[in-house]
Amino acid sequence: PRARHQGLQQIDEALAQVNGQLRRPGLPLIDWLYWSGRRRELRTARWLVQQLLPVEVLVIPEPGPESSRDRQDFTRSRWREACLRCLRRHPR
Repeated sequence: PRARHQGLQQIDEALAQVNGQLRRPGLPLIDWLYWSGRRRELRTARWLVQQLLPVEVLVIPEPGPESSRDRQDFTRSRWREACLRCLRRHPR
């Protein structure tokens, strides 16, 4: 989660700089083409980071010394609950 946040922050800072360049009055066409391409690359990078890096990491604790069957049921239900919580918080 920290790498995701830092990566997005760096991309956003670079995008702000690029947008500043694109707002310059009298920008030559070749410069406009360069900065527009750079903005497109940064937007693509931002999308990739959002898709590939996790928002949060789920850690499922080891269950206690119950029987093997109880342990499997416990783990499945905890996993299911964690997945549902995550999906509710981050709908696509």
